[in-house]
Amino acid sequence: SPSEFDYIVYDEVHFDSFTELCFYLYCKDNNMKIERCSESFTYVYENTEHTYIPDFKVNEDFYEIKGNQFLKEDGTWQNPYDHTQDALYEAKHQCALKNNVKILYSSDCKNYIKYVNSIYKNLKEEIYGKKDTKNYNRYIRKSFHNPSRCLHNTR
Repeated sequence: SPSEFDYIVYDEVHFDSFTELCFYLYCKDNNMKIERCSESFTYVYENTEHTYIPDFKVNEDFYEIKGNQFLKEDGTWQNPYDHTQDALYEAKHQCALKNNVKILYSSDCKNYIKYVNSIYKNLKEEIYGKKDTKNYNRYIRKSFHNPSRCLHNTR
């Protein structure tokens, strides 16, 4: 649920999703300079200024990793948890495009996930816990704390 948002901490870096973590690990392991983005862009929505911070800076490029659920069929963004915010999300999307942010959706990140699953054996299970036998692709949430490796929390 949106009120309990999951996140992961790995090597003291915060990730909003396993897909973000996979992108990060792939870049690090391939000697790319990757960091959480600290630069921000401003945009105006309904006469109010908002700040947008992309997920990562890789070398000199900005990247946003987005779940497919945020993408509408027409290519615009939506808030799948609260459609009253769809226009705000689309304003953020336009800001990303205007500032040449490279947007990768979950479907674009399959190779990063495949890489991590092959190199970092059982990492997803270490973060999320055992797989639910009734729904093989869903992981049962559990608290994981090992400061040297991973931390899965709920905000």
